[in-house]
Amino acid sequence: MKNHGFSLIEVLAALALTSMALGLVFSIWHSGVKQGNGNKSEVLLQQEAQIIAETLRNAHLMSSSYKLNVDEDKVVLDNKVLSGRFNYQAEITHQETLYGNSEEILVNTRKPVSIKLVISSGDKSYTLRTTLARGT
Repeated sequence: MKNHGFSLIEVLAALALTSMALGLVFSIWHSGVKQGNGNKSEVLLQQEAQIIAETLRNAHLMSSSYKLNVDEDKVVLDNKVLSGRFNYQAEITHQETLYGNSEEILVNTRKPVSIKLVISSGDKSYTLRTTLARGT
């Protein structure tokens, strides 16, 4: 008698091998997606820091003074919200005085101002450190 088709053992073995291969492919794909999302968050924080730094630099170069306030949920420049998408922690030194969050600072642009701004979202963070000064 000739056998046509597959035995139950052969079908189960093929199913097990296919399941393992699909599991491996899904695991690699899922790992890549998680890594991509983490990189996206880091890039967004870096872009936010760049925008804030450039805007502050322009204000420092173009005005004789400006008001700066960093709250936990926003950065305010001259009473306009400059950024409000992330969490912020600031250490700002101006005229030998250290300021933190929620302290409004009137920056005299003839004097240098040192800024350390930690921008965070979830478990990701980016630290912006810059000193703004005009040449004499």
